[in-house]
Amino acid sequence: MMAVNLKGPFLCSQAVMETMKAQRSGRIINLGSLAGQVGGLVASAPYSASKAGVMCLTKSLARVLGEYGITVNSIAPGVAATEMAKNHPDMTDQIPLGRVADASEIASAILFLASEDGRYVTGATLDVNGGIRMA
Repeated sequence: MMAVNLKGPFLCSQAVMETMKAQRSGRIINLGSLAGQVGGLVASAPYSASKAGVMCLTKSLARVLGEYGITVNSIAPGVAATEMAKNHPDMTDQIPLGRVADASEIASAILFLASEDGRYVTGATLDVNGGIRMA
């Protein structure tokens, strides 16, 4: 779990950092999770820990890479329309918007952070969770 969820983003960031530094711009967007913020609702402890690590990695990289014009952010999706969500239909009762997210809503948040409109956002974790967690 850690090798994919935490080491993967670390290695991908490491692979692009020098190129982005040289061009003095870039966007790194990691995928965190609601589970990484509050512990798993139905997720395992290793999954939650790996996603919490991703969100801390995001903040650390944002501090180091900001001077090069590189933004680093993460998205923390809540419950999405997946097989796991189908097995827990009662989860929507906990979501203020009353439904799970579809993939396009998560993708739209990523596109915002990747766009010029997101150029002044760095070190942030954008919650896309229908209000199940309000910071």
